[in-house]
Amino acid sequence: MTRPFAYRWIVAWLSIAACTPLSLPEGGRQPIACEARAEAHTKGTGETLTSTLQTAGIGLFAWHTYAGTPFGSGATEYLTNRHFTYDGGSGTWLGSAYWPFGSWLSFFAYAPYRADVSTGALVFPSGTSGGYPTAGYTVASAPSSQEDLVFATPVVNRGQTSGNVPLVFTHALTQVVFKARWTGEEPFVRRVISQGLGVRITSIALENVRGSSFVTFYSGGYNWDSPAAENLATYATASYSLTPGNGSLAAADVPTSALPQAPAYTDSFLLPAGVLYLIPQQLAATSRLRVSYGIFAGGSLPEETFEACFEIGLLEQHTWPAGGVFTYSLTLSLGGAPSVEATAGAYRNSTLPGSEAGLYWNRAVDGNYAGAYVDGSGLFDE
Repeated sequence: MTRPFAYRWIVAWLSIAACTPLSLPEGGRQPIACEARAEAHTKGTGETLTSTLQTAGIGLFAWHTYAGTPFGSGATEYLTNRHFTYDGGSGTWLGSAYWPFGSWLSFFAYAPYRADVSTGALVFPSGTSGGYPTAGYTVASAPSSQEDLVFATPVVNRGQTSGNVPLVFTHALTQVVFKARWTGEEPFVRRVISQGLGVRITSIALENVRGSSFVTFYSGGYNWDSPAAENLATYATASYSLTPGNGSLAAADVPTSALPQAPAYTDSFLLPAGVLYLIPQQLAATSRLRVSYGIFAGGSLPEETFEACFEIGLLEQHTWPAGGVFTYSLTLSLGGAPSVEATAGAYRNSTLPGSEAGLYWNRAVDGNYAGAYVDGSGLFDE
């Protein structure tokens, strides 16, 4: 694929006047309209579905071939990061773009839309592979700036008589979730409860994980570049921290009801502790999860501190799945040995045709489905 300059495009158009040319967007042309369906999680706004695409918009790319010529390495770029926004009247996404006469277009899309796709976190396209574009992505270092990136399955070889362009988006990153329960040695726990002290997580940090990668599109979707763990040294690594200071950890003490109670001082229930959106990957042996927490007697400085460091790359579950949820369940001990359990799961995904109202489905990593009732509403059809 080549990105034609304006003068080259005009010369090409004039030179093939006897054939069916690309035509400029003008009156009487049929506008390109998209139907977009996805669940998209956005940090800070909770869990949303297609409504996220309605508010943030879609970034759309299109490549052109003449009718009857399938998409491939000879295609030329027709739309570059065009911002398609939701039109409530038609229920579609529009971007002031029009179908060329006698031609086919092939579409590639991402969301949420961003104006800069040349030098920012998302570089699209970053190159080509067998005619299909590739896209590079670097995760923001600040948790509050991380987005739940979604890509659409490519829609190729469409003409203006094909109707609306059906864009089905899927989660590209791994949603890494942290949960914590509390336990401890009796003297520590008894002192915390009897003296009304506070217990608080002060930091959750992931160290030596892959911070950037790229995806390659193909006719049925896209794949992340996923080198084996032993080759990760050739890629830049990054660290990510959840703290009260960057707004990604609660600054308040753990509720007393969540602390282990006398006389057994057994493990309490799990509490949400934070979320990151990161590059899918097989973790290296040097990847670590470090958690700091403490006992507070008021104020911002802890009276006593604890730290737990886990070599998560050596755990049995050590691969973050693309489009999946990976949960670290922490058992944090006051005076004892902390532990961690890692599990892979799935995003809330879609309502299936014929399912009863309010019944939502998780698409598991292996492609199977399981139903569960959740809050909210779904606009995504499978």
